[in-house]
Amino acid sequence: MRIADSELKIMRILCGKAARCHTLEIRTELESTTDWKKSNIQTLLRRLRDKRVINANHHYVTLYSTNINQEEYVKSEGQTFIDKLFGGSAKKSRGVFVPERTIGRERY
Repeated sequence: MRIADSELKIMRILCGKAARCHTLEIRTELESTTDWKKSNIQTLLRRLRDKRVINANHHYVTLYSTNINQEEYVKSEGQTFIDKLFGGSAKKSRGVFVPERTIGRERY
């Protein structure tokens, strides 16, 4: 599952809430930190719903919640990254992410 950077901003807001989040809360937070308008935010929310990453409960107002937690997403993206660059081999990627000077030479 691929979540765009712009969609990730919405996910961070939802993951930071203990309960479901009203559309207005999401808009207020995003409009104060981005130049996004209501239509942009609604499009991103729809995309996340289509990906089944968030849930939308429609009653008198729409309340959003996540279907995955932040840890699940990070693991998924990490594995996708390793798959793309190193053919799924975490062993091959080790030297790229861990600087040589932080591991003693005796461990090589």
